[in-house]
Amino acid sequence: MRWIHLCPHCLNGKVACGCPPEKGRRRLLIYVAGPYTAASYGGEQANVDRAMDAALALIRKGHVPVVPHLSHYLDHRHAYQTGERLPWETWMALDEALLQKCDAILLLAPSPGALAEWERAQYLGLLRFESVEAIPDA
Repeated sequence: MRWIHLCPHCLNGKVACGCPPEKGRRRLLIYVAGPYTAASYGGEQANVDRAMDAALALIRKGHVPVVPHLSHYLDHRHAYQTGERLPWETWMALDEALLQKCDAILLLAPSPGALAEWERAQYLGLLRFESVEAIPDA
């Protein structure tokens, strides 16, 4: 496994602050935040696809993505079984539990839920990234 240097003083992926190379280095568990809700199933699927594409890019960089958008399939399964979808608040509570386990968050685009997760990540002290390109390779 390759590691990246994640010292708070030099998040550019290089040892520039004089600290030992092993200090702060690790693979990141990265929560992928972005819009999910859309006016149509096709719009929701496009949002899920965008999150999966970001997750694949994170995997290629050597990180471990957490993709709450994949609950899309659970939600539709529940709707098929019961005739109704689970409330937004249920998903936000589940996502909060996932976010608390992560090292970082990647914000793909703003939405009410994604912005709430972004702010919560700041409160939790997580690293926050606004693009895949800003995340150093592991």
